Amino acid sequence: MARLRDWLLPSEKASPLFDASGEDLPGLRDKGVWILLAFVLLLELVAWHYAEGYPIADSVEFMERARGFVRGERILDSGQIRPFGFSLVLAPVFLLADWIGVLDPRPVLWAISLVQVACGLLLVYVCVRLGARLAGRRTGLVAGFLVGTNPAFLTYCAMPISGIFAAVCIGFGLESLWERGNARREWIGSLWLAASVLMIFQCALPVALIALAIVWRDRGRSLRVLRTLCLALLFALALQFVLDKLVYGSFGASLGTYIVLKGGGLLSSILMRLSRVTHVEVLHEWSIAVGRAVFESQGTAVDTLAAAGRLGGELHSKQPFGWYFEHLPEMLVWPVLFLFACALWRVIRRPNPLATFAWIVFAANLAVMSFNPSKDFRLWLPILPFVAPLCAFGGRFGWSALGGRRHGARENVFWRRAFTGAMALGTAVLALTPFLGLNRREYGGYWQAMDFVNQVVEQSYPTRSAQAEHTLAGAPPERVRVAFDYNWAVFQRESPLVELVKLPAQLSLWSSDALSQARKQELLAMLPGLDVLVVHQPVLSTNPDLFESVSAHFQVIGLLYDKRTYERELGPILVLARRHGELSENLFFDVAREADPRGFAAQRGLQDSRAFAREDGSEELDLLGWEFRTLPPQGLGWITYHWHTPTGLRTPWTLLDRLTAPDESMSWQNNHQPAWSTRPSGNWPEGTRVSEGYPVVPAADPYAANSGYRPLGMGYRRGDLIPLRLWMRILYYDPAAQREQRAVVLDELPPRLAGPKEPLTPNGDGTLQSPDGTQWSGDGMLRVGSFFFPVQTAVRVPDDGKPIPQAP
Repeated sequence: MARLRDWLLPSEKASPLFDASGEDLPGLRDKGVWILLAFVLLLELVAWHYAEGYPIADSVEFMERARGFVRGERILDSGQIRPFGFSLVLAPVFLLADWIGVLDPRPVLWAISLVQVACGLLLVYVCVRLGARLAGRRTGLVAGFLVGTNPAFLTYCAMPISGIFAAVCIGFGLESLWERGNARREWIGSLWLAASVLMIFQCALPVALIALAIVWRDRGRSLRVLRTLCLALLFALALQFVLDKLVYGSFGASLGTYIVLKGGGLLSSILMRLSRVTHVEVLHEWSIAVGRAVFESQGTAVDTLAAAGRLGGELHSKQPFGWYFEHLPEMLVWPVLFLFACALWRVIRRPNPLATFAWIVFAANLAVMSFNPSKDFRLWLPILPFVAPLCAFGGRFGWSALGGRRHGARENVFWRRAFTGAMALGTAVLALTPFLGLNRREYGGYWQAMDFVNQVVEQSYPTRSAQAEHTLAGAPPERVRVAFDYNWAVFQRESPLVELVKLPAQLSLWSSDALSQARKQELLAMLPGLDVLVVHQPVLSTNPDLFESVSAHFQVIGLLYDKRTYERELGPILVLARRHGELSENLFFDVAREADPRGFAAQRGLQDSRAFAREDGSEELDLLGWEFRTLPPQGLGWITYHWHTPTGLRTPWTLLDRLTAPDESMSWQNNHQPAWSTRPSGNWPEGTRVSEGYPVVPAADPYAANSGYRPLGMGYRRGDLIPLRLWMRILYYDPAAQREQRAVVLDELPPRLAGPKEPLTPNGDGTLQSPDGTQWSGDGMLRVGSFFFPVQTAVRVPDDGKPIPQAP
């Protein structure tokens, strides 16, 4: 009993740790460590400065679970495959914010980012100590430098991602268990390793490999450390089981899901590859059976196409098996790869127990991760405590003295200093140059949209407060209810005046099998209760039933698009507000039977009316007029066309509309079916009036995926206004040819001109003009009006006489 008590509650202090030369490990009293940490902190702050928008949805998921746990809130639209450990690390931030009464969520996000920055510094610190354990202080400082300049580390060092703190846990656990120690040292290392599994279940693999290495190291001796590690892991798993019950409602929900998905997927992938190598058909059948079992057991938690049986139960990798090897320089830049190769050569030529141990753990992790259907260097973060010290160990022969030490003087050997400087400079340049050039704002449009909504709400608060005084007996106005199509995009970015409503599912999944009809009806029922909805345009334009409902309840008050920054999806971000029936509202489309079209045009002050009709008068479509407005916050445009047919239409016409500036051949083109393709003109009754509005991003093919941004205006962008001309044409294309992506015109609805249509004569600015003053383009489009478009700040060019820069 006494031995058991001494093992579970050891009274002696943890056995001390020393570096490879027997000196104390580098600590916070070491000037070199402080200089390194200050350098890495600077890099982290630069990364934080350049980040706009969450890099991945996982960041929000960790924060949301922490907040929900603290406040006892139900979490909507969430899977069950994540451990809860990292959320527990973040929970004190929310607990403290609630305790002191912080109403604005934004400072909480800043505090969490600072926690992540601190985790990054901890990782650098522990890697310094691991490198020192491996080959002395100099190697340790180099190991910390390699972590601080690692591209994956810099990408996620300022946003909450569990991989960095999991690496911290692995590092401290490895530090304590790398060599034999007393009972307290073993408990310290075991608890750190158990904590890493609570951060990411993936860490179970390196922990298991560490355990095997300990068994091999201590063969023939006491296996006390193995028992300690197993007990610590059992405690961690028991804690996860309880947390699963509190968070998900069932014991072991996240752990069970992870084992089925990852274990089943890995087994299926291994069997499939073995069948291809050995040509044994039964292995292929087993692989499909395992994949189908995974799909059926998890339902919509896995890929919906596969879950529906469209892949026959076979798991498909998003990247090939050798993806990590092909893209390795993106994680370990070339100087670091050289050090990596040197480390391998040193271990083969003269085995070092600690280095060999690190190599085995890394190689086994790489092999297993290569079988994973989804590959990302973010998954390498937990094994940085193995990789960085190994790379630093590979260049041990060349490191110069990096600061004085108690018993040593500076070395003045030229080649050592040159080697150290070259490796440091090469690593920093090759790692930081692509990082600084990396687009870290591809989801930043949603943060900008949230900032715009906050501004609108704050500006409207005095008016709403005055109204509330008369209607609610002096009570303050209710918070403005705002929802986003991507639920996670603006977490903790709203002002205290905004109630951020999380929809039960992302609207971007509308057309997928992940949303049942009942869930769609639930989403549609929530829309009328919202004050503001922010949505990505393709989410609406590709889902007509959703578009109908949104168009019926909302108008457009804001428009954001910047192809050079947030380019994850094509199309602008729309800020929508509830409709109130005012004439100034910017609508997607409005359809009605109009008895007095001229009165409608006069009421709205429309001009530039045009009529398009067949010669026999059987079909006529009148453009009653058009309206153009610029929209905040970026000064992009919204153009609205008002159409009316006195005869009815029976042909599915395509409406061609174009904007051009006088001095260029590029144009904004918006060929479309009426009302965003929701009202094809093949069955318009007599008297139908359709008003339709479209965003105007003043550039040629602004949403094209493989071309640069080509703004209109040329030399006019040196000033304040760009003169634009609006052109129209109405055609009927061959549907069969369109399906083959060919444009074959079958018919045209020509304009009905005011005067006789004489032969066209060239106009001085490159257009054609009829004797009555009607202007035509060279390809037969009719000019229906002109207006000035304000020059956006982002595309303005200096008036310096130099050629206008233009993207290809």
